[in-house]
Amino acid sequence: MPNATYPITLRNATPETTPLGELAKLIEKLDVAIIETARDRNIELPEDEAVVSLVNIEEGSNRLIFTLAPFMCPVLAELTHSIEEGDFVALPTKAHNALYDISRQAKKQHWDVLFPEQQSHKNQDQMYHIQKTEISTRRPITPPKPQFIKGTTTIFGMCVRVGGKTPKVDLSLANRDRLLHCETTREIAVRLSRSLYKNVALHGEALWHPDTWELVEFKATKIANQVYDDSPAKALEEVSKVVGDQWKDVDVVEFVNNVRSGDTGRDGA
Repeated sequence: MPNATYPITLRNATPETTPLGELAKLIEKLDVAIIETARDRNIELPEDEAVVSLVNIEEGSNRLIFTLAPFMCPVLAELTHSIEEGDFVALPTKAHNALYDISRQAKKQHWDVLFPEQQSHKNQDQMYHIQKTEISTRRPITPPKPQFIKGTTTIFGMCVRVGGKTPKVDLSLANRDRLLHCETTREIAVRLSRSLYKNVALHGEALWHPDTWELVEFKATKIANQVYDDSPAKALEEVSKVVGDQWKDVDVVEFVNNVRSGDTGRDGA
C-alpha cells in the first residue's frame, strides 16, 4: 500500500524568512510524537525506512507536505484528537512532551500549526479520522503533569523483543496489558537476546506516575541475579523510599492488607 500524503500549514510563516533549523526542529518533534505513540500502541516499526517524511514545501507557500506509512495515519488521528480535545492522558509521556515543545516553538515563532481534516477511504484496511485542529497561541498544548517520581527498582517480566538501532528491550509484565519498552545498553541487549520468551529480572532507573503509581518508563542498567520479590509489600517499600516523608509513618504490610480489604487507612490522604 502506498504511503499517505498529509499537509501541515504554518500560518504566519514564509519560506523566505523561516530558518531551516526551525523547520527541522518542528519536523523532529512531530516525528517523535508520532513514533512514540506508535511504540506505545505496540505498532511494529521498520528499522530501515522512515515512517514520517517531509517530501515538499510548496513554492511560495507555508504548506509542508509529509508522507506517512499507512499504519501511521491512525496514530496521527489519535494525536489530532488529543490536540483538539486538550486531553493528553492517553498519550505516552514522550509524545506529550514533543507536542508541548511544538507549542512552545509556535509561540516563539508566532506560528499557527494547522492540521487539516483527513479521513480514510471505505476500501482501506485501517479506518481513521484525522481531525482539523491547530497548535497556536490561541490553542496551546498544556505542559505535562507534575514531575514523575524517580527511583531505582527491579522488575520481572517475559522478554519478548530485543534490539533496534537504539538498544531496547520489550517486557511483558503480569500486571500490565501493554508491553513495557525499556531503554538499555548494547551489552545488556546482547545478553538478553539469549533470553527471548524467558522471564528475566532487570534492575534500573524507573519513573512512576505520581497519582496512579503506574510504571511509566524504565531504563535497564543491569540484569539482576537475585530472586525477585514481586509482593505488593516489596513494591510499596520501593516506592516509599522515593516518596519520603509522605509514607514515613505508614506500615507497608498493614497498608497492603487494608487495600485488600478495601480500606487504605489513610483518611484525607
